[in-house]
Amino acid sequence: MDSRKEYQVISRLRFVHRVNRMFALSVFIAIVFVLLFVYQPMRSELEKSLTDNFTQLSRTSFHAFENSVQRGLEGAKSLSSRTMIKDAITDYKNGAMSLEELKAYTGPKYRDGAMALEHLVSAARIVDGMVIAEYGAAGAANGSFPDIAEGQTAEAISKIIVAPHSVNAIMVSRVMNGSRVLGYDLIVYDLTQQLDRLNTDAAEMKLLDRNAYRDFLSDAAIVKVDDDMTIFQKSGSIYVAFHVQDDIYFLSAQKQSSLFEPVNKLAVRVAAGGTITFLAYAILIYLYIIRFAKRELGDLEVSRDEYKKIAFLDHLTGAYSRQFLDVWNQSLRSSQHTY
Repeated sequence: MDSRKEYQVISRLRFVHRVNRMFALSVFIAIVFVLLFVYQPMRSELEKSLTDNFTQLSRTSFHAFENSVQRGLEGAKSLSSRTMIKDAITDYKNGAMSLEELKAYTGPKYRDGAMALEHLVSAARIVDGMVIAEYGAAGAANGSFPDIAEGQTAEAISKIIVAPHSVNAIMVSRVMNGSRVLGYDLIVYDLTQQLDRLNTDAAEMKLLDRNAYRDFLSDAAIVKVDDDMTIFQKSGSIYVAFHVQDDIYFLSAQKQSSLFEPVNKLAVRVAAGGTITFLAYAILIYLYIIRFAKRELGDLEVSRDEYKKIAFLDHLTGAYSRQFLDVWNQSLRSSQHTY
């Protein structure tokens, strides 16, 4: 290959390389623009929306559990408010009825009222420290009554007891006759099923006591703290915690991979769309610019060679023309001057 042909090839390659560099630069700028000004804001807003939705669902589940506890309290107060039993206790307090007569009278009526309460484990009526009527599992809340009833001023109070495989709510309801306290109803509900019903395939609900909650929170990453809830991340899950009672916390948990699955799908779609767009853009650039430029440059070089050949040859004799000799002499003088 002579120097002229080599120069033509090098010129063509330089043009192709320049087009390729400009194409790569434009693609890079487009990718950065899409990531910074389209994908990243969209991802942030989507993550925030999904987290807010999960928080609202967690709050709804928490209120549903609170309603279960409140229904238990209402049932306990209803049981304690039966007039006939209160009148019998008053007669006993006034000496008009013996303890055995009180038990015989109260027992059947108390059991009928307790049977109407859902999720009941046990119920006991206590007067002067003695059980005068009971229903369900005997001793289910043994030892809990003095702690709960001590200093009680509300009509009914509750205490949630969390065990490894069960959740119980102990209700203490005062039996009143006017302002006079006649006794207490000690009622135990099993809330395990109510809590289990709140669980879904994606989200899990559970209760922790104060010590377990503090231990659980010790190595977690806090996301947000409000007056009534705490949002944190731990072990690939996101948690929303609500304070139920002084020593009990309600936790709602969901795997981040499940919660942010739409975000991951968005990333895949953006990557797939970007790749397809890049390939299509590259093919179009090659077909309509690079290949066209190569063909046009080749045709231009062929045309220029043919023109020179025609211009430097005599049409009649086929010998080199005077113009060719002038160009040749000029080229020689330039060479001699250079050396």
